[in-house]
This record gives sequence, C-alpha cells and structure tokens, in this order.
Amino acid sequence: LSLSLLLLCRYDTVSEVYATFLDSEILPVVAQHANISSNPLDRAICGASSGGIAAFSAAWFRPDLFSRVVSHIGYDCFDSHYSRSLRL
Repeated sequence: LSLSLLLLCRYDTVSEVYATFLDSEILPVVAQHANISSNPLDRAICGASSGGIAAFSAAWFRPDLFSRVVSHIGYDCFDSHYSRSLRL
C-alpha cells in the first residue's frame, strides 16, 4: 500500500481518529515550540477534499479541541453520516 492510502485509511474516516491523533501526537509537540492556546475558541482547523472530511470530523467529534472549522468536502460524504445526526 502507498503511504497516502495508508493515511487515508487511518485518518480519512468519519470518526474521532484524526482528532485523537492531533491531540495526542501533534499538539503537544507544537506546544513545546510555540505558544498555543488550549482554549478551543482560539483554535481552528481547515481542509479540502479528504482533508476537509478530516477537519470537519475533528471539530465534530472533538469540540473540546477545535471550535472553528473551514471544510470543503463533497456532499456525498456529509450526507451519508452527518445528516442523520442533524436530521437533515
């Protein structure tokens, strides 16, 4: 498998997996080198295509980490999972 396919399988899911990765592996390292806020109102995440799915899922499942999100995702992915939760 290619690296990009492995990353898609692991992080391009409609779950809290990507947000958990950011919380446990990325944010602590960044915090060692930069002054970042732990307040989710001060944090944003963004992405397009599969990155948009990951960004939206991170904010959806972990609002304690990110309260602001810019996501450019395809309608089909959104519709298949989130519309049930939002009753669209």
